[in-house]
Amino acid sequence: MADTLEDFFELIEESQKLPKPVLLGLKQPYKLNHQDRPYLFLAECLFYALACQHNKQQQYIEPDFSQETEVISKPLEELVSRANGYSKRITQDLNRFSEEELQLFRKIAPFTFYDNSFDEFSGETVLDHYLISHADFLDLFTKYGVKGNEVSRLIEYGLISGGGRHEIIVEKGELSGFQNDNLVLIFITESDERTTFEYNAFHLTDTPKALIKILEIETDVEFFRELGEEFKNKVKGLPINIEILGVNDFKKGHSVYTIFVTKMFRYHKLYYKKYKYFLKLTKLFI
Repeated sequence: MADTLEDFFELIEESQKLPKPVLLGLKQPYKLNHQDRPYLFLAECLFYALACQHNKQQQYIEPDFSQETEVISKPLEELVSRANGYSKRITQDLNRFSEEELQLFRKIAPFTFYDNSFDEFSGETVLDHYLISHADFLDLFTKYGVKGNEVSRLIEYGLISGGGRHEIIVEKGELSGFQNDNLVLIFITESDERTTFEYNAFHLTDTPKALIKILEIETDVEFFRELGEEFKNKVKGLPINIEILGVNDFKKGHSVYTIFVTKMFRYHKLYYKKYKYFLKLTKLFI
C-alpha cells in the first residue's frame, strides 16, 4: 500500500491541474499518514480533487484540531511511541487500540503463561504465550475477577486466538511443562510408557506479546500456583507427577538434568536435537 501511495503522490506532483498551494499542502499529510493511515491521506486527496474542479483558485486548508475531541488519549500516544523496533503491523494494531481494550488486556495479561518449545523443522526454540481456557478453570478465573465474556472480548479484539486442545507429552527422563515469570510447572513421570495429557488454551497473537513487553506486565504468581494445583487434580489417575518450582530453583537443578540427557543421548539418537536444546538452555542458566 505504501508503494502504491508513493507512485500516486508522484502523479499528483506532476499534475498541472492542482494549484500550487494545494500541492504543497498535501505534502505534509502524505508524510504523516501514508504509512499508517493511508486512507486518511487518500480521502484528503479526493476532497481537493473535487474542490479544484469547481474552484481553480482553491487554497489548501490547514486542519484545525482545536475544536476536535482527542481521539487517542495520552497513555495510548505514549504506548505507540514506545513501540520502536516492532513490525509495522504491530504498530498499526497499537494505533487502533481503545482505552477500554487496553485496560481489559492489562487486567487479564498477568494470568498468561509461556513456554519455549523446540521446532523440529527450524531447529530453533519458539517462545509461545498462552491463556488457559476459562471454561475449564471457571472457578479460578472467577476468584481472580475475570468473567467469561471478558475473555470473549479479547477474542473479538484479535488479541487471543484458538482456545483449542493442546497436548503435553510426558516421557520418563524428559521435562515437559510451561512457566510464567516466577514459577515453572513441570510434568514428569516414572513410567516407561509415554503419557499424553490434554488441556485447552488460547494463543496470544504477536501484538499482545509485544504489549506485555512494552507495558512491562508481570505475571501473577498466586494465580499460576493455583493453576498448578488445579492441574494436579486433573492428572489424578495418570502416571504423571506435577512439580511447581521457582524459576531460580529450576535453574539450579537444570545442569543435573542435562547430564542425564547426555547419557540418554548415547543410546538414543532421537534425543539429539532435544539434547542440543537443553544444552543451550543450561549455558544460559549457569
